[in-house]
Amino acid sequence: MVVGRKHRYVFIEVPHTGSTAVATELCIHYGGDPLYHKHSNYPEFYGLACDDEKRYFAFAGVRNPLDTVVTDYLRYRMNPNGQYTDPKMLAENGGWVRAEHLTRFDFVVQGGDFVSYFKRFYSNAKTYFNWYLVAHRPFDFVLRNEHLGEDFEQALRMLGVTPVRPLPFSNRTTDKRDFLSYYTPEIQGEARRIFGPFMKRWGYAFPSAWGDGEAPLSSELSFRAMEAASKSLSRVMRLGPHDPRIQDMRQIVASLRGRG
Repeated sequence: MVVGRKHRYVFIEVPHTGSTAVATELCIHYGGDPLYHKHSNYPEFYGLACDDEKRYFAFAGVRNPLDTVVTDYLRYRMNPNGQYTDPKMLAENGGWVRAEHLTRFDFVVQGGDFVSYFKRFYSNAKTYFNWYLVAHRPFDFVLRNEHLGEDFEQALRMLGVTPVRPLPFSNRTTDKRDFLSYYTPEIQGEARRIFGPFMKRWGYAFPSAWGDGEAPLSSELSFRAMEAASKSLSRVMRLGPHDPRIQDMRQIVASLRGRG
C-alpha cells in the first residue's frame, strides 16, 4: 500500500487492477510512501494507524472478475519473467508463489485450455471473493481498471490535487483477446453463479448476450458470509491477505461454502 501524509490518503494495491502504475505515480509525484508490503489490505493499515490517519481518504482498485480470471490464466500460460519457475518466488523462500499457484501453473502448461481451467479451479462450489478489498469502512473511492486513468485523475481532484500528467500504464497482460470470448456457453451459467454476488457488490453486469438471470440466493448468502468473516478476522487478528494464517482460514471457509 501507499500512504500520502501530505495529501492525507491511503491507497490499497489490489492485484491485477493497475495498482503498480498508480502506486508508482503516487510515490513519484504525489508524496506517497510505501507502507508494509505491496499488497497489504486496509485492516493492516487500520490496525496501526492513529485516529487521524484512520480518517485518511482511502481508495483502491477493482476489476471485473471475468477479466481477472482470464488474466490469471494467461499469466500461468506465459509465465512472465519466469515467476512460477524461479525458486526465489516460492513462498517458502520469501516470495508469493504458493502451492496452489504451482498446481494451476502445471495444469495450464500441460495444455489445459481456459474452459477446462475454469471447470477445474472455479466450478467447485465456490463463490468468488477478493480478500484484498476487505475494509473496516467503505472506500472513499474505487478506481475501475476499465477506465483507470480517468478514475485516478478523479481521485486526485477529490483530494484537491491537480494531476501532474496522464497516468502511465505498466505491467499489462499482453496477447489477450476480448476476455468475454473465453466464456463459452457451457460455462456461462457457472460464471454467473460464481461471480454474480461480487459483480453486483462492485457494480458490474454480465453481458446482455448471456441472457437474463441472477445468481442463486445461496451464492449471495455465501458471499455475504465471506465478507462478514473476512472483516471480523481482519479486525480481530489484523492479518494481511498473504499471512499464512489467512491462507489457512480461506481454505477452511471455502470448504464450508455451499453449492448453489
